[in-house]
Amino acid sequence: MSNMGLKDILVHVDNSRSNPSRLEVALGLAGTHGAHLTGLYINQGPMLPSFAEAQAGKELLDELQTTLRAQATQAESMFKKNTDASNVSTEWRYVEGDLVRVLNQHAAMQILSSSAKAKAMIRAHMQEELRSVFFLRQGVRY
Repeated sequence: MSNMGLKDILVHVDNSRSNPSRLEVALGLAGTHGAHLTGLYINQGPMLPSFAEAQAGKELLDELQTTLRAQATQAESMFKKNTDASNVSTEWRYVEGDLVRVLNQHAAMQILSSSAKAKAMIRAHMQEELRSVFFLRQGVRY
């Protein structure tokens, strides 16, 4: 069995307290393996119950979305501050949508772009949505 190094690393970036250590681990792995590091920030939109969303009105929802986008900008600045000093190739992605679905989609894209064997495996399971993908995320200890 050949030892395949990491080529692409996807790290979920947010504004949580665990984010700096998660990014540090991902950056360390990317540096060690000469891998490309992609930071992915997911804006899930205002997390309101549907009855509250209907009563909130457009102005409040727009204000909440503006706040969420400002948080994304803050996370992007932190990502770039931590990665600019490294020799690691990086990319920033900002996406709006469901956290789990977006993480799975982007993790699958990372796999598809880096491995022919993985492409075949994913095609074989295309009928089922990817539920189990390896990625660095909040709460995982290394």
